Amino acid sequence: MNTEAFQQARSSYKAGDYDAALEGFILCTCDLDQMGAADISKLYHLIGNCYIKKGDSAQGADYYRRALNCAPEDAKAALNANLGTALLNTRQYEAAVQAFDEALSYDTYKTPYKAYSGRGAAYLRLGDTVEAGASFREAALDPENPKPAKALVNLGVCFMQLDRPADAAIAYESALDFNLDPISCCKTKANLGQAYLAEGRVDEALEMFEEAESFGYELSSAVQHDYEIARSIHEVETRNNTARQALSDEALPAFGAGAAVAGAVAGVTDAQAAPADPSQAPTAEFPSVDTAAAPAPAPQETFTGNETQPLETYSYQEPGASIVNEPVAAPEEASLPSPESTDFFDLSEQQIDSAGREEARTERKKRGVGLKIVIVVLIVVIVLLAAAAAAFFLGYGYPLQEDVVDDFMSAAVDDGDTTPYWDSEVDEATRASQLSMLEDVSSYEVVAVKRSTTESAVYVQAQLEAGGNIYYDFVLGRDGIGWQVEYVELYFPSQQ
Repeated sequence: MNTEAFQQARSSYKAGDYDAALEGFILCTCDLDQMGAADISKLYHLIGNCYIKKGDSAQGADYYRRALNCAPEDAKAALNANLGTALLNTRQYEAAVQAFDEALSYDTYKTPYKAYSGRGAAYLRLGDTVEAGASFREAALDPENPKPAKALVNLGVCFMQLDRPADAAIAYESALDFNLDPISCCKTKANLGQAYLAEGRVDEALEMFEEAESFGYELSSAVQHDYEIARSIHEVETRNNTARQALSDEALPAFGAGAAVAGAVAGVTDAQAAPADPSQAPTAEFPSVDTAAAPAPAPQETFTGNETQPLETYSYQEPGASIVNEPVAAPEEASLPSPESTDFFDLSEQQIDSAGREEARTERKKRGVGLKIVIVVLIVVIVLLAAAAAAFFLGYGYPLQEDVVDDFMSAAVDDGDTTPYWDSEVDEATRASQLSMLEDVSSYEVVAVKRSTTESAVYVQAQLEAGGNIYYDFVLGRDGIGWQVEYVELYFPSQQ
């Protein structure tokens, strides 16, 4: 083997120059006939690591398999863990589980928490939340795990998806007992706030949201939505308590009693509009937490996974239940005369003469009526244009964002043509890549819309053919008064 080239490649690898390292390692493969099986396996292993570092997981998986074919027994556990990572990144989740299980089958494997973390991630994507939770639990309990907090947070994710917010809260609280960095601490507190809110522990939820935000951490859309719900519930309860206290105060002056009763009625009305139960609190843009119908939004913490190269980081954000629409008041009934009225037939001659004089006066007034009509029409046109402009800047259009995404998903699930819904600047390769994420979807539902003037986000909950739910974030760009899809991504993986 070209020893000089190998050493230079290793130096480049340690320095983070993976392009140069890969070039050097591949150069060394020209001398495979002069190398032993263990050295060949090590060389392939390093090449696989370089591809993973460069973001080419498919090539990484290929070289890990080559390395396994000639690897000594004591290296196979780490190689299988790395293979699982590569397969996880290429969405081959069942194969990834097999690779992680193979790594865990070796008694000599020194860091099983890494394989358990990757295994949990794969099962979560397969929709098997129970098995995912079991894997994250094992990762958290592994005494070799230097950062069990990440596994505990992911365990909390699973509990939230299983509609067990009380258990999720315990997992998050346990994670906070460890020495987390400031960002991870804020994320975990935000997650804990969501669990508390799903339990109905509104004041504790508010405290966690406020602590997460106080360090300058920017809350995600889902967490911000739940934060606003918690504040709304707290404000309603405060007003109701104040009204009840006013009604029970025997020393209330007579002239103030009416105001107190009015305040109490207003409080009850507010309570009906935004009840203390967080599963029923209305929202205009993002769905509320509904512990009876769907799991609460999942957190954003990351996990790591294999021996030589840590897994890519992920987070889990799950929209809540469907949007609660406020009732629309019925229009007032038009004031039409009764057909039984005979007043017209009872007119006297004097009344007829008066009617004639009135007709003359009316004729004189007609000349001004035309101008008034023109002015009214102009005012109506101006009002309509202003309303249209306001709707445009508020992010509305025709068709609406949710209608575009619904049509897009319908075409994608039925193997139809999605071309009319894509932005013209999105190339075919990108379209094909993003459509591949939708291949296993059996049904779907638009659960939330976040509108803005030029760009909007639509969140979709989908059911996989293999079982379980998955979530997508559609980003749409303005196209005149309508919208077109710019890109699609999984909702729960962290893009930070």
